[in-house]
Amino acid sequence: MLTQLYIENFILVEQLTIDFKSGLNIFTGETGAGKTIIISALNAVLGERVTVDLIRTGEEKAIITGLFTVDNSSIREMLKEAGITFEGDELLLQREIQQNGKHICRINGRPVTLSMLSDVGRSLIDIHGQHQHQSLLSPQVQLHLLDRFGGLLELRLQVSDIYQQFMELTRKLNRLSINETEKAKQISLLSFEIDEIDRAALRLDEDKSVAEEIHLLHHAQRLHTLAVQAYETLYESDGAIYSKLYQVLKNISEITEIDASMKSDTVEAEGCYYQIEALSLKLKGYADRICFDPARLEECETRLDVMNNLKRKYGQGRSIEDIFAYRDTAEKRLKAITHQEEEMARITTERQGIAANLSQIASTLSQKRHEASKRLMQEIEGELRELAMKHCQFLVDLRMTEEVGEGRIQNTGVRSQESEGKRNRGTEREEYRIQESGVTEGCGEYLLPTTSVAAKCTTTFEGKAMKIFPYGFDEACFLICPNLGETPRPLADIASGGELSRIMLAIKGILARVDEIPTLVFDEIDTGVGGKTAQMVAEKLKGISQSHQVICITHLPIIASFADHHLYVEKKVSGDRTTTHVKVLDKTERVHEIATMLGGGSPSGGGSTSGNVSEASLRHAQELMICANK
Repeated sequence: MLTQLYIENFILVEQLTIDFKSGLNIFTGETGAGKTIIISALNAVLGERVTVDLIRTGEEKAIITGLFTVDNSSIREMLKEAGITFEGDELLLQREIQQNGKHICRINGRPVTLSMLSDVGRSLIDIHGQHQHQSLLSPQVQLHLLDRFGGLLELRLQVSDIYQQFMELTRKLNRLSINETEKAKQISLLSFEIDEIDRAALRLDEDKSVAEEIHLLHHAQRLHTLAVQAYETLYESDGAIYSKLYQVLKNISEITEIDASMKSDTVEAEGCYYQIEALSLKLKGYADRICFDPARLEECETRLDVMNNLKRKYGQGRSIEDIFAYRDTAEKRLKAITHQEEEMARITTERQGIAANLSQIASTLSQKRHEASKRLMQEIEGELRELAMKHCQFLVDLRMTEEVGEGRIQNTGVRSQESEGKRNRGTEREEYRIQESGVTEGCGEYLLPTTSVAAKCTTTFEGKAMKIFPYGFDEACFLICPNLGETPRPLADIASGGELSRIMLAIKGILARVDEIPTLVFDEIDTGVGGKTAQMVAEKLKGISQSHQVICITHLPIIASFADHHLYVEKKVSGDRTTTHVKVLDKTERVHEIATMLGGGSPSGGGSTSGNVSEASLRHAQELMICANK
């Protein structure tokens, strides 16, 4: 739920911190005091589009921050996917609007896109009224809520799981599905690639050893010269080290005969003598082996070119090991294509079984949705009658999409019979379609695609091939017909803010027990109501506040009397500037504010007891509050 809203330099607000509580939070105040500013600020921090005109005059930027307490696992999962984690249960959303048109959005201090802020915002708060931030207007949410209302989420999950199995087999089948010409081309190509690799007779790390040999062949003459010079200096030339060392050894031997203490040096001298001899022989052998061989150099370079070419073609230019890996994959692919008819037959049989199972469970889900939609329509229309909308009709329009031809679909599939009957009642009405002809992006997949391979599997509903989604056959739309003789329209098309708020209130009253969004905001909900209807509105708001945090702006004292947390909005003038302020009212101040709303005196400034309020109005206000708390 929303625990705190901080607003800075936004329209008439200089700096304002508003604390919210659980239950029913009520805003009251004179017209034009700035109650709508609170809703606008909420919209901004929840990711709605705003303009720089909302920045307070003379300021460079506006900042709105919302602090929420979150216990919704789906929101945590959404943030986790975006790389945002948070300790405890507090979530901080912030929006900074700058005069240069730049918007900076943050979640728990981490910069995010406006789209991400909006996605999270839609999961935290529903705002009903003249501002559009209603998740309930989304057809996908409507179908989800219908499933929650009907207790169908487990069945819906089964459909989703089987759908994923079906689509995975479809993808495998499509990968195998190639015509004979393409099949021959792939067999020829793969066979050539495998043969080219095999004919090269590569060895692991052969490229490294050949490159090293090429390096030595390029420097063969120099290596031979150096080795011969070293050998001659050590052993064969006039004044060679070997012969001189022999004389040194003889001298030390004679010294040892005279002085025994030099005996160990004789052993050391002998070691050096024989080591020089051994090294000389090694150098001679090395020089004999080194020779400049242009033919061998050309052979090695040609071999290296072959290996490098194969690496570029099959090894991403990296290694011989990658070439071998490519060959293994190509061989498996060749075997799969060679035996693809058997594999396709196996997958097709498995896919047909899953499709039949999917069709059966999706049909059961669809049937139960129609049953649930009838109950939902009846209950919501009952709520609407209590809210002085006795002629208002509520319809759940469930549709399936039928495949009618090559690449074409139409949305004239099965629909709720209850909905159909009501829509044709009274006057000829224009047919409403969830979609026009064509496929909406991301809506789902065909169970009977138009390709020859996929056509081997046919899933039908009541004898017709129907498009299926991860959540079943159905698409849903909540329709409203506020007045007799009018055409039912989607909720999103309802023009009146007050009318829409009451409709939303009725729907929320029924769906509150299944709706996961924790905070509901109602603006203009009391437009055009009074008396008994106002009482019913107040009671329904109170009822919803038992399971949801409710924030409501009202001009009706009877609704204000039900508040768990009463906030008064007022404008103050200081010098040449006007600012909006919000004050939390205590019990005594609430009585005076409600009495003022009843028309018992002039505005007293946030329920101040110094206002001119009649005793009768004060008594009436106290009675309203007593009745509201019964």
